[in-house]
Amino acid sequence: MIRATGLRKLYGDARARRAALDGVDFSVEPGDFVAVLGPSGSGKSTLLAILGGLDRDYEGRLEIFGSELRGLGDAALARLRGARIGFIFQAFHLLSHLSVIDNVLAPSLFAEGAGDLRLRALALLDRVGLVDRRDDPPTELSGGQRQRVSIARALLRKPDLVLCDEPTGNLDAETGERIVDLFRELHVEEKLTLVAVTHEERLARAATRTVRLRAGKIDGGEA
Repeated sequence: MIRATGLRKLYGDARARRAALDGVDFSVEPGDFVAVLGPSGSGKSTLLAILGGLDRDYEGRLEIFGSELRGLGDAALARLRGARIGFIFQAFHLLSHLSVIDNVLAPSLFAEGAGDLRLRALALLDRVGLVDRRDDPPTELSGGQRQRVSIARALLRKPDLVLCDEPTGNLDAETGERIVDLFRELHVEEKLTLVAVTHEERLARAATRTVRLRAGKIDGGEA
């Protein structure tokens, strides 16, 4: 599903360049739940942005779903992201002026041939325990509830791959544990392929594989 070889990402100008990623080899197979673990500044979020096609300014080779990412034009890349990749962010990125269900449906607003996905959105909200809050604005929800809405949104179009950027980072310990349990259930029951970058061991323990990043390099192989 993902084959990355020699990924390198540089920041700064010619006088002061630093590598956020420095020769990273990384792979994901269908059905994997991979936790990319590392401290702040280790390159985790940079790696996720590259894997999701959000950052195309990198060195190395990256294949996703059998296609070299650098060979895709903007339109093709947008279609791939919309149809096959779901994103879950630390900051939720919900739209405050929309109801919960309309936030879940937001990815379909820009998708070709999406059809009526309202029934699936309702089923997903039921799955994450929030169908009774479907008409509420996200501003009336707790942090854990908003993260569950963002998970439902990421799953709306049945993606082949879900990328998670510090999905428990803004949550207290108890709420974070509930979100970790939900990821574990979705991975097993929905057979989701997940890549989650995190600094938290509790999320790494739920994964089937752990990759540790330090200073832009894979540290000590994989667990």
